[in-house]
Parts: sequence; C-alpha cells; structure tokens
Amino acid sequence: MLRIRAAAFFAALLTLAAGAAADALKAGDHCYKDGASITIRGMAVAEQLSLADGGTKEVWLLMLDSPMCVLVADDADRMQASSVGRVQIVGRPPPTNTKIELTGRLSTLNITQWYAVPTAIIVASGRKVDAESQTPARRFDGSKVAELMNQRKDQPAPKPNDFTAGIGTTILWIIIALYFLPAIVASLRRHHNANAIFLLNLFLGWTFLGWVVALVWAATATQRPAPG
Repeated sequence: MLRIRAAAFFAALLTLAAGAAADALKAGDHCYKDGASITIRGMAVAEQLSLADGGTKEVWLLMLDSPMCVLVADDADRMQASSVGRVQIVGRPPPTNTKIELTGRLSTLNITQWYAVPTAIIVASGRKVDAESQTPARRFDGSKVAELMNQRKDQPAPKPNDFTAGIGTTILWIIIALYFLPAIVASLRRHHNANAIFLLNLFLGWTFLGWVVALVWAATATQRPAPG
C-alpha cells in the first residue's frame, strides 16, 4: 500500500513538473510581458497620425530588425503570444532613418493618447548602432586556400640541420655499442666461447635477460691453451 501511494505521489509530482514546463514553453522564453525590460534594435521612422479634429500628430516608430514575441491579454484576459515588428517610441524623438538600439520598458496598454501601434517602449537609453556591427561577415574563399596549398607544395622540403643529424647518428652508434657490449667484452678478453656469446647477444640480447646472460658469460674465466 505504501509503495502504491509513493508511486502515485511521484506520478503527480512529475505531472505538475511537466505542466509547469509546458506552460513555460507555451509562454516562451523570448516572449515579453507588459512592463518587461527590453533592448531592441531597428530603424527609427516618423509617422503622421490623423486626429479627429482634422489635424496631424507626428509619432516615432521603431521598425525592428526581427520580430519579437509579446504576450498580450485577449478579451477573456488570457495571455496570447503575438509577433510584433513595429514598436512605438515613447520619449525623446530619435534620429530617423538610422539604425539605433533602444533600452527601456515594454508597454502594451496604450499609455499615450497618440498611438500608431498597440506596443510601445518607454525609452530609458539609446544609441546609434555602429556601421562596423552591421558589416556582413566575409565569405569563405576556397580558391585562396587551394592557391596557398599549391604554393607550399612547390616549395622544396627543408633540409635537416647538420648538427641535429650528427647527434642522431652518434646516439644510434651508442645504442648499437651498448647492445653488443657482451660480444665486445668477450672479444677483448679473447674468450674461448666468443662466437657463442656473440650469437647469444645477437639473437637474444633484445630480451635483456639474454643480454645479461651474455654479459655475465663474457666476464667468466677464459680457458687458455695448455703450454706444449
């Protein structure tokens, strides 16, 4: 019974977690609510609004580089995601026909009596976007790489350093001398089994045990021929 209750508890917990994740996903990490702090980029343009008395009112809009997601309440006060491409600028008149970046508070409540679109930004700060940041990335030119590779192929291979080559040769001769040390010792001592020691050294010296045996054998007493 306890296991069934525990399983039911964990199932309910997982259901709540899944529901919360679904709600968060539905709302969207990039959907902004009214009052959210935002930073947006775009082109500022001026627009003339026609008033009821026949006059006109100039307002400023930011044409966004890319649409953003805004959460707005419908008639039943349910939040709905809406894609917004134009935002009205509330604050000091910006430079028009210029790429700018604005930081401020998002408003979806039509806080001004002159509005061209239902979404606005109450500007806290702004700046012009540098021309360098608008420069498109350079395209990769594969022909340049092929040309460089061909140039490297045509270049002669570097010659080895004489000093380095001499050191390598010396080390090689030292290794050979150490390997045949038992045979050399047997030859210098004129050991009567010098040939057998040489063969043991040649074929089994690489096992190290064979090398030690050959060296010990070369160091043993030699038999000298009896005087006639």
